[in-house]
Amino acid sequence: MLAIRFYRLKRGWSQSTLGDRVGQNQTAISFIETGRRIPDEDLLNRLAVALDVFPAYILLRKIEIPTQPPVFKDTGERVAS
Repeated sequence: MLAIRFYRLKRGWSQSTLGDRVGQNQTAISFIETGRRIPDEDLLNRLAVALDVFPAYILLRKIEIPTQPPVFKDTGERVAS
């Protein structure tokens, strides 16, 4: 899943809703999500603000969501306070 789509869906927004918030139409958002269009710096920043993420996150090709929380072993080591 492309990162921009992940963050859009996380907010419960349609492509049209995101497009309205950044001054683009649904087709433009679809092209960005599928990699057929790369947003320029201005649009990248507007997307980042709308989605409340760092601009670099939008350019990620893949978001991996762990299915299980991480498990940490107690090694007995303690952090000095």
